[in-house]
Amino acid sequence: MHRSRAPDPSPPGGGLDVEHYDLDLDHDVPSRRLSGVATLRPANPAGLDRVVLQLRGLAVGEVSVAGAPARWAHRDGELTIGPARRERHRVRLHRRPDGAQVLSPPDGAPTWFPVHDVPGDEAAHDVPVRVPEGTTAVANGEPTGQVTGGLPVLDAVDRDLSVEDREEAESALSLQPRALRFPIDRWGPYPFSTVGAVVGDDQRGYALETRTRPLCATTVTDSVPVHELAHRWFDRAAYDREP
Repeated sequence: MHRSRAPDPSPPGGGLDVEHYDLDLDHDVPSRRLSGVATLRPANPAGLDRVVLQLRGLAVGEVSVAGAPARWAHRDGELTIGPARRERHRVRLHRRPDGAQVLSPPDGAPTWFPVHDVPGDEAAHDVPVRVPEGTTAVANGEPTGQVTGGLPVLDAVDRDLSVEDREEAESALSLQPRALRFPIDRWGPYPFSTVGAVVGDDQRGYALETRTRPLCATTVTDSVPVHELAHRWFDRAAYDREP
């Protein structure tokens, strides 16, 4: 995975470069409770005196480093762990989310897991999610255990949409393979490994360009997939810029 070489704007004592996040989440819909464990693997553990992460609106239950209890402090939206000269940092957390949809850009990720929330620190994520029977968790990225050829188009349309809204959304989303041709011809190959969209049953009135799987409001017109797909190239370019 590409890593930007832009200067790291993390707080003093940081210098963190996260290589991987492993998020094990449990969302209980009836009680509206989210709990889980976040495990972070720094790429540079030997050079860290402490780790400073962004985390808002969640309660921290415990923190461990390399399996041993660690000192930590959580205040003013920051979780500080130290000393941190080990390879794996594990945080147990819980909260009661306002809903079951997450629109993280530009700064919503710290409301769901502890993260080094700076554009220059790109990292891989594994996100298993347990939800009640009859419901489905949908995220960006690639579902594990699925072997596909070419560029997979993975869409999710809320089953509670009206028949008219559902048909309109499915018609608009069916344009994605054709809509890819223009930006590919103009800007080069599609910069990610999957494409698609999520259409929710709500009235936000806008779509948000969450990477590889934009989250759309109830009404999806033909122009929405075209607009959201264009973000993929500019998204990639923002990370690829040299300092």
